[in-house]
Amino acid sequence: MSNLPALQEIEVMEKVFELEQRKAKAMIQSNILPQNFRNIGDVIVLNEMSRNLQIPVVLLAQQMYIVHGKVGFSGQFAIALLNKAVELGKIDKWNYETNGKAVRVVAKRGED
Repeated sequence: MSNLPALQEIEVMEKVFELEQRKAKAMIQSNILPQNFRNIGDVIVLNEMSRNLQIPVVLLAQQMYIVHGKVGFSGQFAIALLNKAVELGKIDKWNYETNGKAVRVVAKRGED
C-alpha cells in the first residue's frame, strides 16, 4: 500500500502555506493594514478569518482590534456582521442585553 496520496496532499498543503506567507509579506509592506497587523503570523490568521467570514481582508483588519490576545470588533462592524447573518439566513434574529457595564448579543435561530 502506497502513501503517495498522503505525500501529495502534504506537498499541496506546504505549497498553499508558502503562498499564504508570500501574500502575507506583501500585505505587511502595504500601508493599508493597521500597524498591529504587521507580522506574518497575524496576517495569515487574518486571512483565514477573512475567508471564514467571507469579508475582504482589508475591511476586516480595519474593523478588528486585539486585547490580551483576544479579537474584538467595532460595535458598528459587529452589528453589520449580525445583519448579514440574518440576511443570509444563518440566524433569524438578534438582540442585545446590557447590564450597564457590558453588552451581550443574543442571536436566535428558529422559533422561540
